[in-house]
Amino acid sequence: MPCDTEKVWKSRPDAGFVPARDAYTTRRFLRWREYADELSAGWLVLSTKYGLITSESLIEEYEATPARARRDPAYMRMLRSQAREHGLPEASAILVLDREWALRLLSEAVPEIADRVKLRYPPAARSR
Repeated sequence: MPCDTEKVWKSRPDAGFVPARDAYTTRRFLRWREYADELSAGWLVLSTKYGLITSESLIEEYEATPARARRDPAYMRMLRSQAREHGLPEASAILVLDREWALRLLSEAVPEIADRVKLRYPPAARSR
């Protein structure tokens, strides 16, 4: 799941470190999170600063764009290493939710998985 621009620190500047699943606050991300929780017991966040992390990984406030991450060789090496640590090369399918930049970034960092990375759009948020 890709990260998003609006983060918890905008409304709570003193939040400090928070789990990645709680860091992003847009309605779109909340919809993605709900969808990912329904699909899988464990899912990953593709952060433009931290790379490929678990939804429970603690992160602090940051600003980094996909373009900047893509141009940073150290970031791309880190992303490639994390993808391997999380077993992506062995996965039969890898779903990226809603963001074309995330699909491109992951496919470029780990070319051997590019044919299995698929973009998926979650269904509209359910009314509760």
